[in-house]
Amino acid sequence: MNICDKIVASYVNGNYSVCLLSDGTKVRFSNDDTFCAAFPESIDVKITNYCDVGCPMCHEESSTSGAHGNLEHPFFDSLTAGTELALGGGNPLDHPQLVPFLQRMKDKGVVCNVTVNKMHFERHHLQIRKLCKDKLVHGVGISVLSNSNLQQVIAFAKTYPHCVIHLIAGVASPTLWQSLSGHGLKVLVLGYKMFGRGTDFANNNKMDLHCSHAWLKKQISTIAKGFASISFDNLAIEQLDVKGMLDKDFFDAHYMGDDGDFTMYVDLVRQQFAISSTTKQRNALTDDINQMFAVVKAQKSNSAQ
Repeated sequence: MNICDKIVASYVNGNYSVCLLSDGTKVRFSNDDTFCAAFPESIDVKITNYCDVGCPMCHEESSTSGAHGNLEHPFFDSLTAGTELALGGGNPLDHPQLVPFLQRMKDKGVVCNVTVNKMHFERHHLQIRKLCKDKLVHGVGISVLSNSNLQQVIAFAKTYPHCVIHLIAGVASPTLWQSLSGHGLKVLVLGYKMFGRGTDFANNNKMDLHCSHAWLKKQISTIAKGFASISFDNLAIEQLDVKGMLDKDFFDAHYMGDDGDFTMYVDLVRQQFAISSTTKQRNALTDDINQMFAVVKAQKSNSAQ
């Protein structure tokens, strides 16, 4: 199979071109020294704050009283084909308009990915499999907190190449890492978010979080050998000092940019957008993604000064 067979999307963004491959690899091309995005390559979208699991460290504070967001919001019409949406919550599968929305985005050429809790995956795995089969969903993230009943998750992740296991640094125990190792899985390590319920949980479990975090930081190079790939969000890169563990040229070649460089966050429930889900400065949604992204980049630039 040549590279053309693997292309999911390709587009021009500002002064560079983007090629998204079917295995999740993203390649940027430019004749300039820097990449200046005109619109976000990827948007983290909270489409609902409803969830019946009640994870004690949930930074979104999702609950059974949480509301659904408006998937008919006009800003979705301004998205460019190839843009990736990381849909989450809350439990995105509970949103009553999810399937029609996914179909609309597919028709626009927008690439949708969903993140679900392991418990919700177990309940709705048939629905998830159908969404993948119908190509309404490309990537599936499964957030795993404990090492109980992992068989179904592992089986799906082994057979569906676009499934990534999400583990929170400091929350995922050594036992959980060991249980997932050796199955050829892809893992995304998320930094621990001192936001929402995450603040109280961290204050009440300081020693456990510290010990698990320290173990992961010390063992990550060895742990990586048991997985097909391990990637990190920006918060995990900072908390685990991933940059310090790797050769500089290797890190620079693989690093996909700071929050706000090519990405942004949308809270569809509160009708707000921001640099990331833990950014305190929030802005009211508008109908134009390019306009909102310009605000994100300006706020990022101002915060760096």
